[in-house]
Amino acid sequence: AKMGKEPDFRCYLLDISHPLLVEAYKHAAGELSGVAPVFPIHGNFHDLRSVIALAVRTEERRRLWCMIGNTFGNLDHEPRFLTDLAACAQRGDLLLLDLMLVWANPSDRTAILATDPVFLRKLPEPFVHWLTGPLHRYCRGARSINLEVELSLRCPLPGSYQVTFWANVDHARGGTARHQISLVRRYTLSLLSTELRDMGWRTIRQFTYGPDEPQHRGGLLLERM
Repeated sequence: AKMGKEPDFRCYLLDISHPLLVEAYKHAAGELSGVAPVFPIHGNFHDLRSVIALAVRTEERRRLWCMIGNTFGNLDHEPRFLTDLAACAQRGDLLLLDLMLVWANPSDRTAILATDPVFLRKLPEPFVHWLTGPLHRYCRGARSINLEVELSLRCPLPGSYQVTFWANVDHARGGTARHQISLVRRYTLSLLSTELRDMGWRTIRQFTYGPDEPQHRGGLLLERM
């Protein structure tokens, strides 16, 4: 916005899920009523280049790209996403990443298993219900569903490790099927900041937050160079 003028903002929401997009639009439109128009876009952020509304600019605006709720840590391949984003973004655009942080040296498997709470505590029932819900609803003949949590140190970005949630489904007709139902990566802020700079994103600010001590949630505000 220019000095002396009313702020001129626009809000774009992108998701592949119609129900989530509709609910997000209702919330954002209510919160931003009279402040900024809201534009819902049905599309896949795993393939940003296919979303024409993002890839083609019709006017010059500085964009703030937001990936909150640890969405960045759920991507199947972060460098590929950032490459696609770079093709849509312009110099000066901002990127806000919300991240989960490592609990131990990301190359030390023993230390991670001994400190990361996901490997030490029983998964909360509401979380288990949420993860297994689609299997209970759509996997016909499922007799039982058991979750496993797996640690992987082979990640696309340095200074990170991956927590993968697997579901083992026993069928009434016999046999067991194994499904990957979720993954999340944890990051080292300083190493991620360095890596992203090499990919064309300069860190403006990095921060941590959350109830833990030390804190294990964090974020990066970056600028496209």
